[in-house]
Amino acid sequence: YEKGMDAVKKGKGNDAAKSFAKAAELYPGFAAAWFEIGKLQAAQFQIDAAHKSFTTAVAAEPKFLSPYLELSQLAYRANNWQELADISGQALKLDPFDYPDLYYLNGLAHYGLKEMDAAEKSFRETEKLDATHRYPKTHQYLAGILVTKKDLPAAVEELSNYVKYAPNAPNIDAMRRQLRQLQQAARSGGK
Repeated sequence: YEKGMDAVKKGKGNDAAKSFAKAAELYPGFAAAWFEIGKLQAAQFQIDAAHKSFTTAVAAEPKFLSPYLELSQLAYRANNWQELADISGQALKLDPFDYPDLYYLNGLAHYGLKEMDAAEKSFRETEKLDATHRYPKTHQYLAGILVTKKDLPAAVEELSNYVKYAPNAPNIDAMRRQLRQLQQAARSGGK
């Protein structure tokens, strides 16, 4: 394992993969070795193999959070909303305090599954933890959820936050137009 980590530092991916594979062969329950194998596989776009390695790492050490983060990313990229909801939910049980990105991904999963109450709950947690506003789309999703709940003033606030925190987003002009329409609807009582 140490040889593998040294090889990673030196940019020698093939040597690292061999060392990690040897460590996993000698000790099949070595979660960190499986995790590193998965990272190398993911970097080479060997998605199925990476998924298997990360899953093996989780099975070996269910409280090791890093493989859950990687599995969440794989599920997100595949638009596999149920898997994303399950994996990010498990990870959030392990650490509900330090990962706004997990709440964001969990919110996206529930949004994709049309589970709007669960999506709103996760997006609200994202807002609380995302002090640097790395996930401004949280506000856009919340605005959409609030519109469906007919809470236009709250939707205006959320969409205003999106425009504020994502001024260079590719869809910013459309979002500004939508915000103006939403503000007008909120002023006229939602009619």
